[in-house]
Amino acid sequence: MADQGMPEHSQGWAGPAVALSPVYDQALNFARVLHAQQRRKSNGAPYLSHLLEVSGLVLEYGGDEQQAIAALLHDAIEDQAEAFGGAVLLGDIIGNKFGPTVLRLVQLCSDCEGKPKPAWVWRKQRHLARLEQATAYDCLVPACDKLHNLRCLTSELRHGDAPFRRLQAGPEEQLRHFSDMVSLFEDKMLPVADDLRYELGQLRRLVTDRHFTLQRTGPSYAVYAMP
Repeated sequence: MADQGMPEHSQGWAGPAVALSPVYDQALNFARVLHAQQRRKSNGAPYLSHLLEVSGLVLEYGGDEQQAIAALLHDAIEDQAEAFGGAVLLGDIIGNKFGPTVLRLVQLCSDCEGKPKPAWVWRKQRHLARLEQATAYDCLVPACDKLHNLRCLTSELRHGDAPFRRLQAGPEEQLRHFSDMVSLFEDKMLPVADDLRYELGQLRRLVTDRHFTLQRTGPSYAVYAMP
């Protein structure tokens, strides 16, 4: 599907109103503790800002409380398992506190468990294969995560930054990964898919306008934005 203009959001606001319970508050506090020392790589903001954005998007696109809670915790196992007793123990804690559905959704968002992380391409390909087998319900949280990631990348590029310098893959790999993800979420008929397609188009245009070139230097990438 070709990149489209700004979507109308009509589907994105169609979900029923969700009354959040005290369990959501508990999850928010738990996420704050888990990620207390973590910062956004782009601007140094507390990592909780990303988790709140993704949880908010889940609710805007019709998600329920369990999905919204999973969004608050979606990076817990991937980023914080090592600091909190390992992936198995942290998974058990999440499951005991918030139930098996939340745990399943959190695990689906994780493309690896703990550190050191495997190679970027391998992680993303394996994650995509897992999402292909998942239901539309289970895919809403990772879709909203990708939407916020896309918006952050395009914002950095619009403000003259070069985010690919700090990422583990260059623009071509990032665009290919996001394109595969967007196509998958379209196939799942998720209401967020139109906004994902729009943001992907914005990223592709910005990358083209900035004339990014990619040089391979050993196992890592050096990416340069040409004036």
